[in-house]
Amino acid sequence: MKNYINKFFSLCAYPLLKVKKVKTKNTERITNINYDSFVGYYNINPVNSNKYLLFHRSKNAVGMPVIGDQIDICYVDLKEKVYKDYFVCKTNAWSWQQGAMLQWIKSYGDNSFICNDYRGGKYYSKVVDIYNGVLDEFDLPIYTIDNNKHSFLTLDYDRLHFFRPGYGYFNNEGQKKYEKISSTDGIWEVDMKTKAIKKIVSTERLLDFNQRKEFSESYHYVNHIEYSPSGDRFIFFHLWIYKNKRYSRLFLANRDGSGLRCIIDTDAVSHYTWINNDNILIWMKTKDGKENYYKKCLISGCEEIFIKGILTTDGHPSYSQSGHYYITDTYPDKYRNRNLYKIKEEDESVVVLGKFFTPYKYRGPYRCDLHPRIIGDSDICIDSTHEGKRAVYLIK
Repeated sequence: MKNYINKFFSLCAYPLLKVKKVKTKNTERITNINYDSFVGYYNINPVNSNKYLLFHRSKNAVGMPVIGDQIDICYVDLKEKVYKDYFVCKTNAWSWQQGAMLQWIKSYGDNSFICNDYRGGKYYSKVVDIYNGVLDEFDLPIYTIDNNKHSFLTLDYDRLHFFRPGYGYFNNEGQKKYEKISSTDGIWEVDMKTKAIKKIVSTERLLDFNQRKEFSESYHYVNHIEYSPSGDRFIFFHLWIYKNKRYSRLFLANRDGSGLRCIIDTDAVSHYTWINNDNILIWMKTKDGKENYYKKCLISGCEEIFIKGILTTDGHPSYSQSGHYYITDTYPDKYRNRNLYKIKEEDESVVVLGKFFTPYKYRGPYRCDLHPRIIGDSDICIDSTHEGKRAVYLIK
């Protein structure tokens, strides 16, 4: 997740690409500008079947949260002509980048979602109905959910916060001694029907793949877990810090943790999106040092570069349900603008949906990435600070 803040590229430098600039007149703020509001990570759909959009709301604009800081969980009704914030509950477990991992959960009803919270020195997850309150609780926090098979995967949020501020949770900050390898880290599965908990991937197990000399002197952790569309498999990052530098590689496993394989081992993998059950689009650095988006087949291992030229920086990609286009964003250029792209795969045309300015105060762990998400198959939802506050926007 390297920040390319000092990179600047000009669209006119790539004359062979079909590039079209469009105005952002269809960009509409849907949250109250008196608060700092955001949805969270890019790979979670915040809208349910009733067109309710979940988001976080805070009076604290910038700076890292401290012990005791809460955040509101709210929703807006996208069917209303005038958008209004509807407060649902508060949580003590959240971060600026991933929030409380808000995710709609079908098995409890159309208006129910799951999120993380904290009490008594422990993180947990709760199922909340927007009208009826808390319906259920689980002993571990959630990271990624498989709605079809009623299970979720999770990791150590304290350790994640220590090594990746802005992603993990801060409530136990300073209370733990962080070893190079932790027994509390790895990937855990929670069966939502029986509430059984099982550790399915350990950090020690990851180190058995393509061992390196620096592993014994490195600090290891995992991040960015996501089920495949079918829920039969999941992928995740194994990350390690050696001499103050972070390295990463991509692993694939069956849903029960079996069949573990290292898929990409080039020291630098970043944001990805599932194309289908066997293929992903991922930003990565190849062994010869080239960085770009690549299409990667998880079965055969083959890979191909995706859209040469304009997509020269890391971003947050998503693939449309229809399979006709991708979207992705960029980190700020030297003018503090973040670009939002729509890419049609059939003719490799790239549309610039907008440039969104971000004030300098939104930086580092409390930055506000666009984190674009496709709603349905036509609208796009982003978090942005171009009006001076963190807010949620819809692009029609």
